[in-house]
Amino acid sequence: MGRLFERFYRADPARQHTSEGAGLGLAITHSIIVVHGGSIAAESHAGHTRFVIALPLAR
Repeated sequence: MGRLFERFYRADPARQHTSEGAGLGLAITHSIIVVHGGSIAAESHAGHTRFVIALPLAR
């Protein structure tokens, strides 16, 4: 999952020409979260992927 948040990365090469996405969604999400002092991680197990987002409390 190390490349999952990179721009234009697609985990499944077979889908490159069948989907309309550009591979930017998770990269943009990651950038926004990091700018706000948070973090995002992904973990997969038994065919399910879970995204964990942590953001600091507002001051």
